Amino acid sequence: MIGVVVVLNASHELMKDFNKSTVFRLIKNHHPISRAEIAKRSGLNKATVSTLVAQLIESQFVYEIGTGDSSGGRKPVLLYYNQAAAHTISIDIGVNRIIGVATDLSGKILQQEILLFTDRSFEHVLAEAKKLIASLIELAPTSPYGICGIAIGVPGIVQSNGKVLLAPNLGWSNVDIKTPLEQTFQLPVLVENEANAGAYGEKLYGAGSTMIMLLM
Repeated sequence: MIGVVVVLNASHELMKDFNKSTVFRLIKNHHPISRAEIAKRSGLNKATVSTLVAQLIESQFVYEIGTGDSSGGRKPVLLYYNQAAAHTISIDIGVNRIIGVATDLSGKILQQEILLFTDRSFEHVLAEAKKLIASLIELAPTSPYGICGIAIGVPGIVQSNGKVLLAPNLGWSNVDIKTPLEQTFQLPVLVENEANAGAYGEKLYGAGSTMIMLLM
């Protein structure tokens, strides 16, 4: 019986997290939006939506921005997502330069720095990347959740665990850039092939974003 209760509690918490994620995604993609519209789009009942929205407001991921038009009755309170709740650091490693940016949750670039190098050895580039990341963290605006993660784009073959199997233009083979960065900054680090990262960026913010928004 205890095992059944644990499983049921775990499933309940998982569903709550899923529903909260759904509500947040709707606010992020369709803001400004009312609670009633969220309920309509998500299929969740209004009481559940109100509870989840209250939690998102309390955690500073969402805020109210005023009222919208009404065809009758009380005007709906509109919700907007807080794109400044946290920031991210992204690093693009090239054959002779490193470009680093700090962005908010919408992908807006807040700070940008470029470091040039001639020594392509892994040790040197890693040291330069650490300098650049530290500088961007220092320059990033204050936010409720600070820096939430670091993304690294590398011109080479990258495994799912972040290990760079081969980066021929840099002369790298079987190097781990993820672990030392996570140890230094105590933040999650995502390493991806630069072309794949560029394609994903285009999907989110470029020509591909229109279709994505229509589907969500």
